[in-house]
Amino acid sequence: CQDVPEYARLIAQGEYDRALAAILHSNPLPGVTGYVCTHLCQTRCTRNNYDEPVLIRDLKRFATEQGSVTMPSPAQAERTVAVIGSGPSGLAAAYFLALNGIQVTIFETREMAGGMLAIAPHFRLPPGVVQEDIDRITGMGVEIRLGHRITAPPQALLNDGFDAVYIASGFQKDAVLGIEGMDGDGVFTALRFLEAVAEKKGPDGLKGIGASLGSRVLVIGGGNTAMDAARTAQRLTGKPATIVYRRTQAEMPAEEEELRDLFDEGNELIELASPSRVILKDGRVAALECVRNELGEPGPDGRRRPEPVAGSEFQIEADSIVLAIGQKPDITFLDGTDISLRRDGAVVTDAETARAADGVYAGGDVARGPAIIIEACSDGRQAAEAMCEQFGISFHPFPAQMSDLTDEELLEAKSARARKVAQHEPDLLPVAQRAGFNLVEQTLTEEAARAEAQRCLQCSAVCDKCVE
Repeated sequence: CQDVPEYARLIAQGEYDRALAAILHSNPLPGVTGYVCTHLCQTRCTRNNYDEPVLIRDLKRFATEQGSVTMPSPAQAERTVAVIGSGPSGLAAAYFLALNGIQVTIFETREMAGGMLAIAPHFRLPPGVVQEDIDRITGMGVEIRLGHRITAPPQALLNDGFDAVYIASGFQKDAVLGIEGMDGDGVFTALRFLEAVAEKKGPDGLKGIGASLGSRVLVIGGGNTAMDAARTAQRLTGKPATIVYRRTQAEMPAEEEELRDLFDEGNELIELASPSRVILKDGRVAALECVRNELGEPGPDGRRRPEPVAGSEFQIEADSIVLAIGQKPDITFLDGTDISLRRDGAVVTDAETARAADGVYAGGDVARGPAIIIEACSDGRQAAEAMCEQFGISFHPFPAQMSDLTDEELLEAKSARARKVAQHEPDLLPVAQRAGFNLVEQTLTEEAARAEAQRCLQCSAVCDKCVE
């Protein structure tokens, strides 16, 4: 849990170093979350009852870019922990363990750290921002071994001398459709596609078959990964990409701002369509055959089920298809262990401690299924606290200096802010200039950031009834 009013107040006062320290108290990835967090906190902001929520994510981004803190030096650790995976959850666990004097070694299969963060499109999350968060953590003594795939069970790491293991390997494999033609030239999976682009290989490096995207790209799926794939394809081809989704736009799990940018940039959506066959010509994608759907009764997730309409088959011409229908874990290294798995392959853990077996913990997507960054970070902190308890170490977060104002001073500041004030929104790169991978959403100016921070009602410290 972050003290948002605290760092908002410090930003408003121009105390950017202290604001960043307040964020780091409980957030190990302030740069990343300042750019791509789903900012659910803004739905709980008191100003929702009054006008518009404080732009919390944008304030975090501003504080991270303007503030500076000195991190603790690496400690001579008596305890060591192995972390499998360098995504948000693995990095978070390493951060909090290092803060408590524990030596951490992260094992990462890829040649770049960050997990899903490392393959995020640069127009949403610049790689330098991810690296700065990682550098802050490695500067505390955390070691990251890239290109090191774990194939043995966690017990092997414990036998090698590690005192505990944290599994944070994520859901790093694409789910696939079992329909005819999926093995054709020009069919890509979203994670491999985004990874190839992030590594600057381009789509030709995906399968070693010299495939190119062509000008007509279809993306199957409705989540944020599908949006990333479509917007990336549009930049590579210079032509609009088309999303094919089995429900309607109202049921799409993608974030509202992701959909806004998708359509602003000229991309298209075909609703209520389920793929049934990839049509190939000389082994190459030529079209996607789909069946029309209508929405039936709600399923377990509350969304209405798509039901096919008999005799409604139709074809969409295509040069390439990107499949973005979900992810699954690669946990073959757990074969033969006593670690329990759910039906979707996720690791079963204790709800209070993140413990999966003796000396073994798990969190992030590999334990909860595909989720958001803040949940992954929360799991990493929970596991770090449990490991500290296992080692007999008193757990401490980052030592931020918190509020030095009295309740009376906060109330005085609050009363001056309890008036309707419009959000100070960040500038967006004009659509006409989005042909490349330049960042779309800009950082707030200092003037806008301080003015936006002034909108915070400081309701964590005093009553918020005034807005009613």
